[in-house]
Amino acid sequence: MYLLSREVTLEWELLKTSTTPALGDLDLIYINPQGEGNYVVAPLLPNNYVPPTSTTAGSVTTTFTPQLEGFWRIRLVTG
Repeated sequence: MYLLSREVTLEWELLKTSTTPALGDLDLIYINPQGEGNYVVAPLLPNNYVPPTSTTAGSVTTTFTPQLEGFWRIRLVTG
């Protein structure tokens, strides 16, 4: 699939937990095809976050438009 300059929706499943992470604690790391990382603090929108609970999994989504061709690594982290 060729995605260069096309918007892509990324979704992460957040496993069940008794300590729900706050949306502001979730950050992203974009690592481009050259291996250069870019840490982005609190880039997620509230309407794209379903917090996990002790009984149900949650999720978070964001959009991304790659501007460089190659393998991107995008990580959801708590910071």
